[in-house]
Amino acid sequence: MAGTHKKRMEDRFGSFFSFDEDSESEDISLDELEEELKEHKNCDVLVTILTNGEKQRGMATLVEGDLGHTEEALIQDYIEDNDSLVLLHDQIHDCDVILSQIGLILSGFQVWCNLILNLLWTSSTQVLVNGVPGQPIKLKRGLRQGDPLSPLLFILVMDVLNSLFIRANECGLLHPLADRSISQRVSMFADDVAVFVKPVSGDLVVVREILRCFGVASGLQTNLQKSFSYPIQCNFERTTLAVQTLGCASKNFPTTYLGLPLSSKKLSAGDLTHWIEKIAAKLPGWKADLLNLAGRITLIKAVLSAIPVYLFTALNAPKWVIKAIEKIQRNFLWKGRKEARGGNCLVSWDKITRPIDLGGLGIPNLQKVNWALQLRWLWLQKTAPSKPWSGLDLKISSQARALFQVAVSTTIGNGISTFFWKDKWIHGYSIMDIAPLIAAAVPKKIKDVRTVQQALTSHFWVHDIQMNLSLAEIEQYLQLWEVIDSFQLQNSNDQHVWNFSSNGLYTSKSAYRAFFIGAESFEPWKRIWKSWAAPKCKVFVWLAINNKCWTADKLKKRGLDHPENCVLCDQEDETVQHILSNCVFTRQFWHSILTPIGLTSVGPKRRDSDFAEWWRKASSRIPKSKRKGFNSMVILGAWNIWKQ
Repeated sequence: MAGTHKKRMEDRFGSFFSFDEDSESEDISLDELEEELKEHKNCDVLVTILTNGEKQRGMATLVEGDLGHTEEALIQDYIEDNDSLVLLHDQIHDCDVILSQIGLILSGFQVWCNLILNLLWTSSTQVLVNGVPGQPIKLKRGLRQGDPLSPLLFILVMDVLNSLFIRANECGLLHPLADRSISQRVSMFADDVAVFVKPVSGDLVVVREILRCFGVASGLQTNLQKSFSYPIQCNFERTTLAVQTLGCASKNFPTTYLGLPLSSKKLSAGDLTHWIEKIAAKLPGWKADLLNLAGRITLIKAVLSAIPVYLFTALNAPKWVIKAIEKIQRNFLWKGRKEARGGNCLVSWDKITRPIDLGGLGIPNLQKVNWALQLRWLWLQKTAPSKPWSGLDLKISSQARALFQVAVSTTIGNGISTFFWKDKWIHGYSIMDIAPLIAAAVPKKIKDVRTVQQALTSHFWVHDIQMNLSLAEIEQYLQLWEVIDSFQLQNSNDQHVWNFSSNGLYTSKSAYRAFFIGAESFEPWKRIWKSWAAPKCKVFVWLAINNKCWTADKLKKRGLDHPENCVLCDQEDETVQHILSNCVFTRQFWHSILTPIGLTSVGPKRRDSDFAEWWRKASSRIPKSKRKGFNSMVILGAWNIWKQ
């Protein structure tokens, strides 16, 4: 290589210089030059010498410039012959661009950090002791993790990191992702950061330098030992490049992110089994044998039903997952352990998981909870289309979508966020309600994407109808044309109203209750659950009103040993209604506790064979101010009769 370069130099500049390595240059002293000038007094001679010198100097400058261009060309040829140097040159250039852009953002960041630091260092706090402030405490060590200001300050700092990635994307330093609908590259929660990047050398270098510069400026260094790269449809070469550039290990999906299963494919049964095992692991430490039925209900509501809510918010849970969790809840309720036989369950689980005013125990119905939480994503797609995930294809159950069509009414503005064929935008009705035959003639894929703005522009909705119309369909078509022709698009945004809440905004509670619309109400629910009685007594009365207590009639039906007659009066068949209302012993009991308070007239009579009906009539005769106390006394009395 060196010989080739030397030959090129000799061919171009051989007439001016000698490239003989052994040659030596001849030195000329200043004294000899001065003597020569004294001998030539003639100015013409001096002018000639100076002119020749200027020509030689110009020739030397020209040679020097040509030599520089030739040397640069030779170096460029050498770089092109070496791929590693080309890559190094590109990376250095990318780094220079990155650092210059990052410098614009971080130029004032250190000043801001110093300002916050000075505020913290010069502040103080005092502890109130019996209402008297104590000695001032200087905050010279900054904020700790438990300080209320710590999360707020952390969010402000982490927002800078997000701004760095946004700026890099705007400057074209990052390649667009494969799915153009994904507009957000960074997902942050506390100190966990997920970055989506195309596995090419330039993008990986940008990510590495952004994290490094952010760490230098803020002090929040990236822990590469706890960081991993997860390839999504990447070959081995690109995966290796990411590991080498970023300096972190590589893992494959599925994985867990923020406690949720994350996968590039459909989640398998093994990925979701963890949640079932997590719920079952709660049972052994609760000592359920020492808990009554009311205590178990409280644990199911507060713990076993709350654990899967986080999972249900993020995905459409398969039915087998919900059934497995409900089985654990059902067995724990009736037997206090993970496994129990069906004969131990006194009431159907579907009835237990109704709201208390509809005859249940208020334990959440997990299937309906999952649907209600999915409605949140549909609502946000309508009301907040700027969300980063709004363009994604969300897996929403058909039941949730059907309720959403009923639950939302729209007032048309610009028509961008309203679907023409499905949403209720025509005076509270949808086209499916006004012209069902016309709506049936439109393909589903068009119904799912056609907005009001698109449809009303030049009556484009007419082209969506792809069937020959019958006489009845033509009649609906003309009616629909007349109704739609009166609408004009506005410059304002569409207004969406949630019909099941008073303020018109979606809440998961109102969505959950909407799935029980049409269910039969439970009349005595207020008398039971709004009283002052102990929870275990309330649960017993609820079971008694539903005829689900283990009395002789129930034991006889299942072929078990049972007494022939009532164990209290030994005169009639034993049922829970007989024991609590018209048994001779029971009537005497109610008379003895109602007489001292002047309520003898409301006691049960022999003809009162239904406990709930007698209680309703008696409670209606009590003044409203004393009704809650009376209901509490009835519940406690029924509990004491049962304990006998």
